[in-house]
Amino acid sequence: MSDVVGASCLCGNAPRIHTSWTKENPERRFLTCAKIAGGCHFFEWEDGPMCARSGAIIPGLLLQLNKLDEEKARLERRNKIYVVLISVLLFVILFMWIQ
Repeated sequence: MSDVVGASCLCGNAPRIHTSWTKENPERRFLTCAKIAGGCHFFEWEDGPMCARSGAIIPGLLLQLNKLDEEKARLERRNKIYVVLISVLLFVILFMWIQ
């Protein structure tokens, strides 16, 4: 989020710019009132609507990205388990070797 220079919302403040990540408006930028609570409810799209091709492709790409993030988290959890298991195994081998 950042302030927009030169623009003003209905209450005279510089509006904030945000990015939408909804399925209907992926990656569209919009302006809102900078006041978080009790603002003037100003809303305006910063950019024009996307072309039909972008609107069809981007949701699928976002879905793929989310799936890859989930897979990455799953693999990181599995790697932590492997590190613990290998550490325990090495400790047991070392303990048996000392005996």
